[in-house]
Amino acid sequence: MGRPRLHGERTRAALLEAAEAIVGGEGLDALSVRRVAEKIGASTRAVYSVFGSKEALIQGLAEHAFELLMDAVDAVPLSDDPSLDLAKALVSGFRPFAVEHPDLFRLAFVSSPVEVGPGVLNASAAALTRLTGRIERAQAARLLPGGDVNGLVLELNAVCQGLASLELCGMLPPGSEERVWADSVGDLLAGLRTRAVASVQMGAR
Repeated sequence: MGRPRLHGERTRAALLEAAEAIVGGEGLDALSVRRVAEKIGASTRAVYSVFGSKEALIQGLAEHAFELLMDAVDAVPLSDDPSLDLAKALVSGFRPFAVEHPDLFRLAFVSSPVEVGPGVLNASAAALTRLTGRIERAQAARLLPGGDVNGLVLELNAVCQGLASLELCGMLPPGSEERVWADSVGDLLAGLRTRAVASVQMGAR
């Protein structure tokens, strides 16, 4: 029988929370294995046991960002309106994640000081399946153009990342941030819906 693991998921979660707090308060340069360990009252062995290195800890933060995004989108319930469900996933899912975890958003979506590892890539791909699933529901209802799902993912993701970056920089009108998100996402989906209708009409000729 092997030795039991001293540090599991609970330790991982605590270390990630501590690391996010340090990055949020002082920036990524202030992050160190020792400071993260001390923040949860543990030794550096806890960090090395769970992540292996400072670089892997930073990748763990990026991976955690996508996990939080998935949780935020999954918390938005589905209805019988696929287009509305897609819009809510972005406005009521993606936006709160970015606003509540700005440093993780920047780390995962804007820039990272370390090479992206397989864990981050897998977490990113898993997060995109949430968007893909809602897009495919809207396509099946002919509310979005059929065919190129990846292209639609790119368009919607680009809008969300742009809006999040603007909001976090304070460039959206104060008090109107959610409305700007809703209008922007709604306008894009309306345009895509028009494209879908035109495509159906052309195919019927």
